[in-house]
Amino acid sequence: MNTNIPPKDVAITPFNKPFFTELHALFALHLPHHDLKSYSLVSRAFNREANRVLWRSVRVLAHYWRRRGVIEGFVQALVRDSVRAACVLRVNFINDVRDYDSMFPANPTERHWNSLEEAFRLLIRLKSIGLTIHNGYCSSAPYDPTYPEQFLNIIASVFAASPLVAFDACLPLYRFLQFCQLWPTVVTLRFGNISRADLVGLPPEALPQLRHAELDLGSMRHIIRGRPIETLYQFLPHSEFFEYGSNDFEWVAESIRCCKTLLRARAYGVSKNVEHSPTLLPLLVHDNLRELEFRVILLKPPWLGTDDDRLGWLLTREAIQTLPPGVLARFPKLETLRIILYGRTFGSATESVDDECMGRVANWLARRLTSETSTALNCVEIHYCECSHFIRDYASLSFLATCRESHWDVKFSRNKALICTRIDDVC
Repeated sequence: MNTNIPPKDVAITPFNKPFFTELHALFALHLPHHDLKSYSLVSRAFNREANRVLWRSVRVLAHYWRRRGVIEGFVQALVRDSVRAACVLRVNFINDVRDYDSMFPANPTERHWNSLEEAFRLLIRLKSIGLTIHNGYCSSAPYDPTYPEQFLNIIASVFAASPLVAFDACLPLYRFLQFCQLWPTVVTLRFGNISRADLVGLPPEALPQLRHAELDLGSMRHIIRGRPIETLYQFLPHSEFFEYGSNDFEWVAESIRCCKTLLRARAYGVSKNVEHSPTLLPLLVHDNLRELEFRVILLKPPWLGTDDDRLGWLLTREAIQTLPPGVLARFPKLETLRIILYGRTFGSATESVDDECMGRVANWLARRLTSETSTALNCVEIHYCECSHFIRDYASLSFLATCRESHWDVKFSRNKALICTRIDDVC
């Protein structure tokens, strides 16, 4: 007999006491972002906890459908509710220098800058700042005007004493290095140099806590030496994709080898021809790496044949040359390897490859991995991408190999969108 059934004359009240504030916060934390707005309208308690989640990370974005001066709306929102402003942990300003979609007013006055500074002083819990630009924009000016000097001065003044742990910027190098010296608490750093500013050295005592970095070639030379970096992702600007050379890669490879504390790395290599490909991956050999993403730019376009057998042989040969025999055993702790091959004609060259041909390449990859003696490796990806800065992270063909005990299971797919791992994903 079930003794837990209440008598019929007893009224059942689902919640006869209000929830603790902590429970509201837990519910808000697990709700999808688009549901938080409705959740916030239930009551003041719900609104307060929803704001803690909604305003943890803020993106101030200037885009073509938004009016000029969008930063003024952000300032008004901060001033209107100082409690909400205190919830902000991360803020990213994403701007473009084109006149029609700048986040700043056309003619900012001193009053505008003063109100901006007052609003920023309400961000008392800020841990991360981003000063970035639209992905499609690249500057060749020596001093890029994306962010006015007055705005950068306010950032430096207001947050000079803030214990920031993350900084993401696209600025002239000299300005970026000034910020690096301002925040010794930074653990995560991302920088893409979009201008040709004079190189300025970074003192050895700067960034003592830095562990994760996503940097272009120029900033690597100033930042990673002598620091216990755990994550190093190479950033290659779109404007430099076709100018990147073998000497650049050799310098990046040397930097990775010299950093003994590395756990995760991404590097770009340049293959002059098929015969040159076997020399690339061995340059990245590392005793401590767990994850490696290797992006190879193939300078010599693949042969545009129509015979599936020949094209299948070509694809297999490219992969064989990039992954030479015995190299995986020289990465004793490597768990995940991702190879992305960029060719100018991969998009059109792979259209005629049928599933049977893909299956032959997959079987070859399974045999190759089974014959290797790497004990830690459990995932290998090989992707073939069109070498265009517009769609370069969109794979025409992809192979995913997963280790199941002593057997490798390889699957293939077409037209796969590749998600570029950002430094924020590992912190």
